[in-house]
Amino acid sequence: MAALDGYLPHYVLDSLMQLTEQTSQLNQCKNIDIPQQQLLMPNVLIAGGGSGGHVAPAIAAAEELKSRGCKVLIAHSTRTIDRVMLEQSAFEGFQVPAAPASMHPTGIIKFCLGFLQTTKVIRRVIQSKQIQCVLSTGGFVAAPALKAASSVGCPTILLNIDDPPGKANRL
Repeated sequence: MAALDGYLPHYVLDSLMQLTEQTSQLNQCKNIDIPQQQLLMPNVLIAGGGSGGHVAPAIAAAEELKSRGCKVLIAHSTRTIDRVMLEQSAFEGFQVPAAPASMHPTGIIKFCLGFLQTTKVIRRVIQSKQIQCVLSTGGFVAAPALKAASSVGCPTILLNIDDPPGKANRL
């Protein structure tokens, strides 16, 4: 994708590839017998959503990562724009119950419950799909995904394309 350079700086991809090499070396040190093909194709979870502005970069990143041999899964919000954009892409994705932050009492409850539920869902996905890295593109889906990754020791990369950074990226 020619316009990808604006969405996904090369250092993010280089970081992911370095992470893959480190994982490969670590597994070799532990004498873990993993097929070479699996070592070259890390499983990456891209988490972002709440608006199309977070899903479009997720799809762009997924396209580039796939072209480099990665397996990609995208986590997004339940909003229609996120679902429609992902359905029009070639990538597998799933919705999470995250909710945007709000100062309204019911909004606070929805945010907290959504955060906890999304963290639990993402944690299960990381473990069951053997995700090796979580790439966050922002939005209210990002913070619980990064929390889940951190809780299971999965490396994370934050791709911030907003200036100034949004609430989830600042968290």
